[in-house]
This record gives sequence, structure tokens and C-alpha cells, in this order.
Amino acid sequence: MVSQLQFTSRLNPLRTLGLLALLFFSSMYQSYAACDLPTNLAANNISGSSAFLTWTATANFYSIRHRIKTPQGPWINSSSTPASKLIVGLLPNTTYEYQIQAHCSGTPATSGFTPSAEFTTGDACVAPTNLQVYNIKGTSAFLEWTGPPNASFYHTRIRIASPQGPWINTTNTGMVKIYSNLLPSTTYEFQVATMCVNDPAQSVYSTIIQFTTCAAIIPDISLSASNNSVSVPGISCATEPLNHDSSNSIFVEGCKNIAGIADTTPGNILGSTTMCSKVVTYVDSTTDINYRFGPRSYTVTPTNNGKATLLLFFTQHDFTVYNNATSTDDFLPLPSSGNAADTAIPNFRIIHVDNNVVTKYSPTLVWDATYNLWYTILPMNQVKGTYYFGTVGACTGTVNFNLAVTNTTGFNTIATWTPVTTIPPGWYRFRIREINSNTWTLLGTSNYNTSTKLIQNLSPLTTYEIQMRKYCNSSLVSPWSQGVIFTTPYTCYVPTGAGVTNITATSAKISWPVVPDAAYYILRYKATTSSTWISGSVIPNTKTLLGLTPGKTYEYQLATHCTGSTVTGPFSTSAYFTTAGSREAQSETSLAADEMTDIIYPNPTTGDIHLRFNATMQQEYTLKLYDMTGRLVKQQVMPSIEGSNEFDFTIAQLSNGLYIAQLFNEESLVYTTRLEKK
Repeated sequence: MVSQLQFTSRLNPLRTLGLLALLFFSSMYQSYAACDLPTNLAANNISGSSAFLTWTATANFYSIRHRIKTPQGPWINSSSTPASKLIVGLLPNTTYEYQIQAHCSGTPATSGFTPSAEFTTGDACVAPTNLQVYNIKGTSAFLEWTGPPNASFYHTRIRIASPQGPWINTTNTGMVKIYSNLLPSTTYEFQVATMCVNDPAQSVYSTIIQFTTCAAIIPDISLSASNNSVSVPGISCATEPLNHDSSNSIFVEGCKNIAGIADTTPGNILGSTTMCSKVVTYVDSTTDINYRFGPRSYTVTPTNNGKATLLLFFTQHDFTVYNNATSTDDFLPLPSSGNAADTAIPNFRIIHVDNNVVTKYSPTLVWDATYNLWYTILPMNQVKGTYYFGTVGACTGTVNFNLAVTNTTGFNTIATWTPVTTIPPGWYRFRIREINSNTWTLLGTSNYNTSTKLIQNLSPLTTYEIQMRKYCNSSLVSPWSQGVIFTTPYTCYVPTGAGVTNITATSAKISWPVVPDAAYYILRYKATTSSTWISGSVIPNTKTLLGLTPGKTYEYQLATHCTGSTVTGPFSTSAYFTTAGSREAQSETSLAADEMTDIIYPNPTTGDIHLRFNATMQQEYTLKLYDMTGRLVKQQVMPSIEGSNEFDFTIAQLSNGLYIAQLFNEESLVYTTRLEKK
């Protein structure tokens, strides 16, 4: 027998080569499977102009084609080596369809295109609008714009307009750009483009906005809270001649005049004036500690101290710097859009100081919408001196406390205001009067750092006026504030003085004084061990509770429903009583408040009856008693509330015998029973 080794060594060489070739080509064929269709097509990060496509496949590379779905556009072809592709240059708010084809090394070499998948682009990435330039100075400017809701950040660029310079590009996350290191007296142009969320392509640039920087530079002022004046470095003061019969505009900030003077006296030249940007927190602490003065002073030194008209300009920058360094009582509130600024800044003052003589002016500020500043004109008989602007303190000028009232009831209200802090802190006082009265009633004082005060003992349906003032000390007092007028609503009085008598093991009688204007009362009671009130309407001002539990403590409360009122007044505070310890035999029955049944008890009765019933809504009920001949002998109308109602009646005047009792609501008969009077 031949071994396996011997058999292998005797194989024909040609046959052995053919077998090896067959094995090799078989191995090659098995390593290259068919080129399958891509799966799991998805579109992500979709913006107004792009979409990121992904799919699942194993291939050398892929062909991608996309087109507008409706109306159907031409296919746009592209390719990708990884199983993903960013498609750009799309139209916003448009539905696209796309297909993917795989390219492999096997047979077949391509998969064919997949069925179409779809996606819809988002909003377009549009350029910013409403470009504005403000706060222009010699070397800086603020630029602002409005961007679209889908903005992520912005590309900004600026250049010299003439001769045209290169664009200087920056990025900005907000919609305000502050440019510094600009050249004075130079015209620039400015543009902004939007980069939107998930969109690699920016919008087109906005329209070009031009602006021109100023010729002079005034540095910002750092105000310190001390009794001194601090000169500002740089171009901070300017001296100009004051020619006779002429007007002079002195100094500039943001390309706007900040002061001017006009000679109104015939004769020689007035002289000169020095305009400074400097800090003066107080003119003189010995002159008037209640006046505080802010940046910028104007010193006029005329040759002859004659008449002139002083024209002063104030920018928002002036007020902002002043406010940042002073307390809230000195604050200069600014109107949102100019106009009527004098009413918005009631404590604004111009102060003229000459040889330690201080003259205070309460000027009317006029808003200049063209240059976005305020100005005032002061005719002066003696123009020489230094002029400051500032505020009058809380105890020497009219104060805007923002006084208001809230949570007003028939008897109380709460006054609210904005605290005014000064040194010394001081306190507030209030006064009130009925609107038709000339007599004020003082309401006491409140601490300087409080902002609310409870005002009590008011009368319903009454119109009042309230005012407040600030005390800095016992002798230094602000004027009374502008009055706030309010009217208390109508409110029913709460029943008081209730008492309990005739307490037995199963009953008790509650009585209380009559409340003026009461239509009826609401009485509610419960055992102190229970969480459920039993309530009902009562006429007149007494109520006998029946069916009580012996030796039990009860809690009760009362409220008034007044004539003509649509609501019931508040309940009184709780009062209590305890029934006797043993239960006497009795024929009356009681009914739980949540049972939908009606009952009259006791029955038989010796003269008093008690009616308890449940009403499904607020309406009038009528109890009618008929004798056995069918004659109506008694009728009582009762206003009910939704839920449990209880009423007491006397029939002592009726003869002993049998009667028919019937209860009607506004629509029909709801209950009938036979009643025996003994």
C-alpha cells in the first residue's frame, strides 16, 4: 500500500499547477463581494444653504447627486471618498432629493443609485440691517446693527473711504463693535456679514455705512467722590476770545459743541472764557452741602462784566459719568428718546459761582434730536464766574419717589416707593386725605431704607390722596411729593360680637349684632376634630344649630353678604363652644352637609322649625306652608348659596294641627313633607 507522502510526490506537475491556479482564482473571487447599495441615508446640520449627508456602505468611493424636488430640477453630481458629503450652495426653505451610488473593486463595480431621500433647507443667512454709528470721537466710534435670528456671529470690516484703504477684518459675537485707534478728521466706511448657525457660508455683506471722526479728542472722565476738582489730561481746556456782538462755540465732544456764549451788551469785547472738562464733585462744602456737581465747568472772564446769553450743551456721556459717581438721590434719569427732558430730570440744576456767591438755576432742557444732546440758554446780567451742572439733593429739591399704592382693600392699602439714600440717611413721612377734604392726616414715619408702608383704617368706597416727603434731619425737609390718588373698593363688614346661648347636648344658639347693609349672613361650623365645614346662609342675625354631638367642641365663623354686592365678605376669626355631655331624647334629625337631601325638623314641632337643604347653584328658594284645606298660611323667600344652606323659622302664630310644607327653587317644587304643629 502506498503512503500519502509517496502519493503526493508522484503527482503530475501539470495537474499540480492547474490545481494551484484554480485555488488562487477561487480565493481572488471570494475576496471581492458584490457592490451593495448604501443604506441608512441621513441629512444632518441642515442650514439655509447647506446640508451634511451620511450613509452606511463599504466601497472605494461614492457618487452623490441632488436636485430640487418640486419643481424638479436637474441632477447636480459630486463624489466623496468617505461615507459622507457636505452639500453647499443650496436655496433656503427648499426641499431637495438625493441619491448615493457606491463604487467597489468587485463585480459589479458599482451598486447603482439608491432610492431618493429628502431634506428641506432652513432660513437664509441674511446680511445685518439698521447699521448705525454713534458716540463718534477723534479716534473711536461705536457701530451697531441688527442681525437675523439664526445668526451665530458676524464678520465686520472697516476701511478709510478716501483715498480708499484696505479692509480691516474682524469677527464679533454681539451686534455692537467699538473701533478705536482711528484717525481724527477721517472718513471711514463699514460693513457687516452674518455667519449663521450650522452654515459654513456667510451672508453677503451689508450696505456700506460711512462716518467721519472728530477733529478734537476729549478723554473720558473718572469721577471721584471727594470735595475736589480733578483736571483731565489731554485736550481738556480751551480758551477763546469773546468778541463783541458775536457768538462763540467753544470746545467739541463727539463733533458737537458743548458750550457757547453770545454777547448781548453793546460796547467793548467781553473778554475770554475757559471751557474745561474736569471733575467737580462739590463746589464748596461750606457753601451748600446739598448740591452735588458733576463733570465739566465753564469759567467766563469778560473784560466788562456785562449781560450775555450762555448756551450750555449736555451729552448723555456727561450724565452717565455723573450718575456713575453719585448716590441714587442725585441720579439724573434720562428720557428714552429725548423730548420733554426737563420733566424727566426734575432735579437738574445749573449753578453760577462768583467770589463764593452761589446762584442756582432750574433751567429747561431742550432736546436736540439732530445731535442727540440737551441744551439750555441762560440770560445773565453778570456773566463773569464759573458755571457747573449737577443735581439738588433729596432734601432741597423736588424728589421723584415713584410713589404708588398696591393691594388696596376696603380698609387697607400698601404704599410703595423707591428708596432715596442720602447722608445723613434721614427718614420719610406720609400724609393722607379724602379727595374732597382739605384736611391732611399724618401717617407717621418710615426708615430711610424701607420701600413699603401699610396704611390702615380706611373706609370702603372712598377716594384718597397720599403724599410723602424726605427728612434729612429735623429741620431739612424735602417738599411733599406729587400725590397718588386711589379709591378703596366696596367691602362688607365682618360680623363681630357673636355669642352662644341655649347650649344643650345636641344644640346651641349663635347670635350676633346686625351688620349694616347686610342682605344675609354665611355661618359655617365644624367639630374641632373635623376638617369639613358645614355652612349655610342665615336670616336674620341668629342661628340655632341642631343635631350636634354631646360633649363635643365646635368652631364657628361668620361672614356678611351685603345688599347689591356680588361677593361675600371675609369670614370672622374662629370662636368656640362645647355641647353638654349627655344626649337628650329628641325627634329632630340632622343631615350631613354633603348629602343631597332636604329636611325640615323637628317634626312635630311646638313652634320653631329648622330647614336644611343642599343647592346645586346660587338661587332663591321659597318655603310654603298650607293647611289641610289647601290654604297658603305662610311663605318665606330664602337666598341660597351653592352647597349646604340652613334657615330657622317660627310658626308659633299658627294653630296646632297638620300642615303641608313645600320647598320651591326658581324653577320647580323640589321637596314636600307633612308637618305637625303641637
